Amino acid sequence: MRASHRCGLSRYGAQAPDVQAQRPWLTGPAAPRHVGSSQTGARTHVPCISRWTPNHCATREAWKLTTLGNLTPSSTVFFCCDMQERFRPAIKYFGDIISVGQRLLQGARILGIPVIVTEQYPKGLGSTVQEIDLAGVKLVLPKTKFSMVLPEVEAALAEIPGVRSVVLFGVETHVCIQQTALELVGRGIEVHIVADATSSRSMMDRMFALERLARTGIIVTTSEAVLLQLVADKDHPKFKEIQNLIKASAPESGLLSKV
Repeated sequence: MRASHRCGLSRYGAQAPDVQAQRPWLTGPAAPRHVGSSQTGARTHVPCISRWTPNHCATREAWKLTTLGNLTPSSTVFFCCDMQERFRPAIKYFGDIISVGQRLLQGARILGIPVIVTEQYPKGLGSTVQEIDLAGVKLVLPKTKFSMVLPEVEAALAEIPGVRSVVLFGVETHVCIQQTALELVGRGIEVHIVADATSSRSMMDRMFALERLARTGIIVTTSEAVLLQLVADKDHPKFKEIQNLIKASAPESGLLSKV
């Protein structure tokens, strides 16, 4: 007799009939399955991670499959978070972060990737810094909530077909960036945080936040890695323009001293 997991999936992926009746979200082609295997090759039971994904029971292997980190322009949106004037004297390596953020926005324009920008309480903290060119962005939105995931942002995402990934950068890493990333992941969106384009008032907060986020399955990466992954091929029609953006290496903004 097949053993059944507490979420209602058997060790072989079958759903117990009584649980199907009680939990209709576990049925159909999109229902999660247990796919773990032992060293002997037999299918085995693995722990449920449903506490991170409400109404779902996924295996660790299935979780990995959703976080492979592939980026394509057609399924990606850039989020620029709170790069505002009043943060300039407080944020570590803010000049470097601005420089890399602008590089990412240029890349987004070249590749036709939508950009969503937020400003935290602009009445008190000012607008986005002048060095960041907001020409052509899809949305610039004031906010008081730390996370960027606001109803207006969700509506903007719903207007973009096939969104699978968000490239996220800005300030502060341990507050608005972290909370935005966790909310997006909770909505099934893969998040790529650009480490060389995000910072905090303290390096301790910045680095611990990046480590925490990486441990949750969020992808912590660099601006050059993101841009080259998006073109993927030297024969891409926009490769030369992207190559020109990255000819000079991005500033390391204190990251190497913490490796």
